[in-house]
Amino acid sequence: MHEIFLIRYAEYENGHITAQGIKTMQRLAFKLKPSLEGSTFQIVAAEVDRAMESAEILAQELPTPLPLEVTPLLYAAEEDGREPDIQAAATFLSSLSEKNSVFVILSREYIEALPHYFLSEAPEKVSLQRGEAVKINKQRHILEFIR
Repeated sequence: MHEIFLIRYAEYENGHITAQGIKTMQRLAFKLKPSLEGSTFQIVAAEVDRAMESAEILAQELPTPLPLEVTPLLYAAEEDGREPDIQAAATFLSSLSEKNSVFVILSREYIEALPHYFLSEAPEKVSLQRGEAVKINKQRHILEFIR
């Protein structure tokens, strides 16, 4: 299994990424580039504008050979009454990460729970600010924060 990078989408207003959000995602892409040399990866986004726009910025900044994938499986929001389905999301991400590293832009609810799902020794809740990432390396049993 390759690495899974969980990324919290950037700053937004009225559902869309702001100018500050664009800069935030560009900075994150700059931080991610060195670890990507020679690797194949895919960018996946929750089916919500702010996540898809964040993913598109990363796709522009990073040399990805695979198309952006969008899925409703990765969207949850307390205010919309949409609870996260951690099992379905983990199964989906595991299938993608068998061949490639995966960058996943999604909501706080999934970021808090998925690291512990993949690595039982990980904290029960992981917290990220907008435009930050956590890398899950299941083979080495480690989490690495990219802030």
